[in-house]
Amino acid sequence: MVQILPAVDRGPSKSENFTQAIRGLTQLGSAYMANQRRENATEAENQAFRSKGINLQGIGDPEMRKLIVSEELKSKAEQKKFSEQIKANEPKIRAIERQYGLEEGELQSFVNDPSLAARVARPKAKTQASQPIDPDQMAKINAIIAKPEFDELSPTQQNLELLKGGVSKENARSVVEPKIEELKLGEKKATRQESGIERSYASQKEFINDTTNSYKGFETEMKPRLLQMRNIPDEDIVGPTSAVFLEHLGIPLGALENPASELYNKLSQDLLKGLPETYGSRILKVEVDNFLKTIPTLMNSPDGRRMIASNMLKLGEMKEVYYNAMRREQEKIETNKEQYPRDFQQKVFDQVKPQIDRINDEFVKLSEVTSVPKDHIPFFAPDGEIKFVPKEHAQWAQEQGAKRIW
Repeated sequence: MVQILPAVDRGPSKSENFTQAIRGLTQLGSAYMANQRRENATEAENQAFRSKGINLQGIGDPEMRKLIVSEELKSKAEQKKFSEQIKANEPKIRAIERQYGLEEGELQSFVNDPSLAARVARPKAKTQASQPIDPDQMAKINAIIAKPEFDELSPTQQNLELLKGGVSKENARSVVEPKIEELKLGEKKATRQESGIERSYASQKEFINDTTNSYKGFETEMKPRLLQMRNIPDEDIVGPTSAVFLEHLGIPLGALENPASELYNKLSQDLLKGLPETYGSRILKVEVDNFLKTIPTLMNSPDGRRMIASNMLKLGEMKEVYYNAMRREQEKIETNKEQYPRDFQQKVFDQVKPQIDRINDEFVKLSEVTSVPKDHIPFFAPDGEIKFVPKEHAQWAQEQGAKRIW
């Protein structure tokens, strides 16, 4: 029998290793030379453009290099065209100066517009109004303009009064025209001022609308429902365990004798209308689920409902102080016909910062109140502390400056 033994893999020979090494060095050398040629070509190109006043040093991206070259060439072409136009206008300006007896160079500032230079240099025609006014005419003018009602008349009416008093058309015009010019300047100034105010308002419009809509949404959608929920006695509302039990069995709340639980449940669901002000017009399901966790429902205990609703009312108070501060600043600007400053939002925030700090402190104190004594109402006293006031004294507490929490 003949036994065939497997070949032993001895690996590449020394000559093969040497050949592979030489091939690798050759490839590296080729890559180096190619890169060197590219760099030399780029540098030569940079040098060529530098000679034309275009600096591409450090710009490697081909598209960016093309864009820079295109813009630079366009700019140089426009400069050349302008320079040629100025050179062509020079003789025209010199001719206008000679025509009106002006020193050479007096109209040089109008070299880009010879027609304007001609209008400026042309002597104004003299009219009767430019001549000294006859003493008799002056006496008539003074007698008419001295009347108390003259200044109250419009320019057209003043002109008619002067003509009726024997003043010539030219002299009457010389009296009325300054007032017309003054009115025109006033109108132009008012228009510019109004335009500036409108532009400044446009820059702050988004902030103003957001602040207004946020507070409006709270006042018209959330606050009325929260206050109505506050006035439903706890003993009239089904407990959380019973609510879960009824829901599990599919028994409607209408089966209960007292409709207070139905009303509370509806108000709780209606609070969802405040979602757009909280999350915007495009609302995700996860945002709806998160919002549902922040509103009081029948599944919460009486104290839990109180704490959740109190926090919502306190957040609304924060919207209110923002809105009120914004409106004060806005009314001041509108009354004085001023422009909205660039830091309008920061000015509003600076004003409300002390109130925001106070509300934040009240949030912390609210979290410490886990229950309210029976037949008592929680209030924030003027010193910022929470006090529990008997229900029959609630009106008195408010008259003393206390703020009802729930």
